[in-house]
Amino acid sequence: MTSKSNPRTAGKILCLPGFLQSGKTFADKTSGIRTTLSKLNFQLDYLDPLNVIPDADRVPFLRRQRGDEKYQFFDKIVSRGNNRSWWEDIPYEPKRFEGSISYVINYIKENGPYVGILAFSQGACLAAIITNKIHELLPEHPHFRIAFIISGFALTQYIAPKTPQSRSSKSIGDLEEYRALIRVSPALKEFYELPRDGLPTKMVFVWGNDDSVVPKVRTQYLASLYDPKQVKAFVHEGSHYIPKDPEFLDGISEYVQQVFRDELIISSNL
Repeated sequence: MTSKSNPRTAGKILCLPGFLQSGKTFADKTSGIRTTLSKLNFQLDYLDPLNVIPDADRVPFLRRQRGDEKYQFFDKIVSRGNNRSWWEDIPYEPKRFEGSISYVINYIKENGPYVGILAFSQGACLAAIITNKIHELLPEHPHFRIAFIISGFALTQYIAPKTPQSRSSKSIGDLEEYRALIRVSPALKEFYELPRDGLPTKMVFVWGNDDSVVPKVRTQYLASLYDPKQVKAFVHEGSHYIPKDPEFLDGISEYVQQVFRDELIISSNL
């Protein structure tokens, strides 16, 4: 799903939905930031996740449920076209989600170039990897100028085997404590290795202090993998959603105008 074509576009931004979201649903969920970026002459392109989830038992939070309500709930998901994912469960091996990486890269090749990427939750996890590796996987495409990582996370594992006494990320509020317990999954380390000459992309991280789906410390950890000079954080007091309040949207608008100052002047004069 692509937003209305704008002959004066300042550039295209690829949008990756989260788990159990279609491109259309994600467009609805991002109505605030979508309007903000459209006013700045950016064109947003929403991509459906690669994988279609065939039944309720493939959805982790439904797997242990019993009874008709479980299937009725999943039927509603299907009826809205939201039975989509970038991968199933936690992909500790590259082969579990390399299909989604290839799918996105091929889409960029056919429909790009893109000046940025905007993504939420599971999609934001994938977007960080695409951002890190875009120029390596698709040499003819430049690095993104900006990446919006909303409730994103890195694919990590506990350093020591997890025990019943191990604290979950939901109970850890301190980044240094979290960092001492986990690491990027060894088999996936290459996806978090940044270019030797540095990553020029401005990384915008958004998280909610009350997010219990992707606790804020997980997004903070992902942000800590980048050069602090390239990172801009926006924090809200809510949970697992994309903010629409004026303060947040004004902050996004102001920062984007700083990053794309020259391009926005040119596009506004066309």
